[in-house]
Amino acid sequence: AVFGVYRSPSSNVSQTRILLQHICSSAARYAADHILVLGDFNADVLNPLNAILSVLQQELTMPLHLTTCHREPTTDAGTCLDHVYTTWPAASYSAGTLNAYISDHYPAYISLQAI
Repeated sequence: AVFGVYRSPSSNVSQTRILLQHICSSAARYAADHILVLGDFNADVLNPLNAILSVLQQELTMPLHLTTCHREPTTDAGTCLDHVYTTWPAASYSAGTLNAYISDHYPAYISLQAI
C-alpha cells in the first residue's frame, strides 16, 4: 500500500494524530505485505525537539513497523520536511533527494528492488 501525505505546517498535534491514525487504519484494512508512506510532513526529522516527531513515532512508524528511509535535508533551509517511510527491508531500496530548481523543496525518492 502506498500513502501520499501532505501535512499543513499550521496543523496542530490533534489534527496530526487523526491523519496518522487514518493512515494506520487504512493500512490495516488493505492488509498489505509492504507499506510506503511518503510526502511533505512539515516536521523536521533533523530537529529532535520537534513535537510532531514523537507523534509520528507513536501514531505511525511504531504501529506500522516503518523505518525512515533517509535523513538528509529536503529544503534549501537545510531541514528534512519531506519524509519517506517503509516496511521494505533496507537492502531492497535506495532513497534520497534530487536537486530541484523550481522549488525550495527537493523531491524525495525511493527506488524499490524486487524481492
